[in-house]
Amino acid sequence: MNVTQAIELIRTLFEQSCTELFESMHCNVEPAACNDVESAYIPAAYIDAGADDFELLLTLRLPLAALTMTYPIQDQIVSIDESELEDWILELSNRLLGLLKAKLMSRDCRLNTGLPSHDFGEDTTQSINQCEYIPYYYKLDEEPIEMGITLETFSETIAIEDDAKEDDSAQAGDLDFFF
Repeated sequence: MNVTQAIELIRTLFEQSCTELFESMHCNVEPAACNDVESAYIPAAYIDAGADDFELLLTLRLPLAALTMTYPIQDQIVSIDESELEDWILELSNRLLGLLKAKLMSRDCRLNTGLPSHDFGEDTTQSINQCEYIPYYYKLDEEPIEMGITLETFSETIAIEDDAKEDDSAQAGDLDFFF
């Protein structure tokens, strides 16, 4: 696939993955205007992945209210420690990458994944290269959030199939063990 088509496809799959991530947690998620999100000092998580001909960096910026509403143990939400929310935003970035990775794998594109990192309570606007970064804004149960993707390509063509293959053997989040 040519690089322009591949980038557009990856961005589309990323948007689908963002929506699926929060819908899987029974949250109402819908697109929002960029001016609804004030992202400078809200928690952010980053996770990178790459294939032979491209690399990507996913960014999640979720205010504390959005992190707490998605936190899996709601009866502890009043006494939750900030370190647990830091772990949770890292887990959300892993889940988002897992969803995107599964979509790309169904198109014969394999990703090698990195480890997530985060900025918590810092000015995160300088943490990414703004000229390559494409932000997507959502409202998560009326709370504005930002999800973003940075893509760097190394070739004029990207090894991604046009059509996804149906494969019921692997689901997003499955672990593969090699012996």
